[in-house]
Amino acid sequence: MSPNKLRRSLKSSKSTDTRAKKTKTAVINEKIQNVKEVDDCGCILQSDKTHLDHLVVYNLLKQVHFLDRVPLELISHYLANVTQSTYKTEKVSILIESAHRGDHCLIGLLERGLKRRYFGKNELYVLKKKFQSTLEQFFTRFKRFELLQIRSGLLKADWEPFSTLIIEAISASNAVPMEIKRCDLCLPSCTAEEIRLVETLSATTIEELSLSCMTPETCDLSKRLWAAVTSCHNLCSFEFRPQRRPKIPHSCNEFANVHFRTCLQSLPLEQFRFRGDARFVDESFLLETFGANTNLKQLFITHSCPTRAFAGDSVLPIISRLQTLGLYFHSSKLPQNEAVELAKILRALPESSRLAVSQFVDFDFRPPIRKNIKGAANSMRFWLRLSEQASRPIHLSLKYSEEMEPVGTTEKAIKSLTRSQPIIDNLIVERKREIVLKHNRAVVVVKILINSSSN
Repeated sequence: MSPNKLRRSLKSSKSTDTRAKKTKTAVINEKIQNVKEVDDCGCILQSDKTHLDHLVVYNLLKQVHFLDRVPLELISHYLANVTQSTYKTEKVSILIESAHRGDHCLIGLLERGLKRRYFGKNELYVLKKKFQSTLEQFFTRFKRFELLQIRSGLLKADWEPFSTLIIEAISASNAVPMEIKRCDLCLPSCTAEEIRLVETLSATTIEELSLSCMTPETCDLSKRLWAAVTSCHNLCSFEFRPQRRPKIPHSCNEFANVHFRTCLQSLPLEQFRFRGDARFVDESFLLETFGANTNLKQLFITHSCPTRAFAGDSVLPIISRLQTLGLYFHSSKLPQNEAVELAKILRALPESSRLAVSQFVDFDFRPPIRKNIKGAANSMRFWLRLSEQASRPIHLSLKYSEEMEPVGTTEKAIKSLTRSQPIIDNLIVERKREIVLKHNRAVVVVKILINSSSN
């Protein structure tokens, strides 16, 4: 290469490098300018003067525990918007539980449905001394809940101090929830402090309430408890699970039932579910509590309720307004003696409504479990016959223990309907999400429940 060409080449190379340097400098200056412009918005790490992409910030925040994201929202409006976008929905589902150790409490975020029990990385054990401040911070951020579940752990004796901390946290400024779609409360002793928790939560908008508690020991506590439930004016669904208290005086049950009835009379419920000993439920109870409630569409009485209580002439108008009536037969024996009352109830239901029945299958753990197959077959045969008499569909839930091979037992029982006496001819079996049995005018929808599954 000639000297002239070499000089021109070097000169050209220098000018290219100069332009490249100018271009890089311009880019850097532009980034710095962007940093200065958006620095106040909080999207910049000021130490490095690096502009983080929105998606990068989002992905980083997703790796942070949901409780640790809350204080990050206080840094800036931008970071608050990005942080809030990391939550899956506006409404959250949360579990608050006193832990196995007396100095801790568990806070869990339910992200995969209401029935999820184990939370993995979405659970947090909080020291007792930091529990109230942590809850205040959480309730300040989240105002709307899909589910708020509060219950005691193994150490029930330590629950009352925790319930006090929850009350103080919710009562703090700007921490009262605005809306709770479903509130699930488990009060192990039903003391005055636990009832105060119900009173505190009743100040917010609760659509569905599930309450599990002991019978209050005094008339004053009973009155306070049911007055607190009554003050939930937006309540449309109520589930009550009474817990047995050992050696409870008969007088406690008497005034508890009076206050309980008064509460049910005052609430315009669309659904009521009672999960307890319902032997006190009679025709007068149903007429007094639900006679004037034209909103009631779903009624479930799940333990030991006499069928004749629903078959009384004064109660049938209530039955005629229902979409679903749920009855539970704890014994594996079929209610043959109540067949007349059941047919009367079925005919009182509208054609578009349904009778939902839960029936235990005989327990026999010895292979080949022939007794269980026979018991399931007899149950399906009985409800098919009843459905045909009343020309109404019946939803039958067969309850099994996990060791009883529930699916195989049910399938063998269905086959035996067309083979064993009394034989059901022309039985139509449809398998969708549930098993549907059809025979003439009879329709029975069979659902398999295992162990302690709910109705």
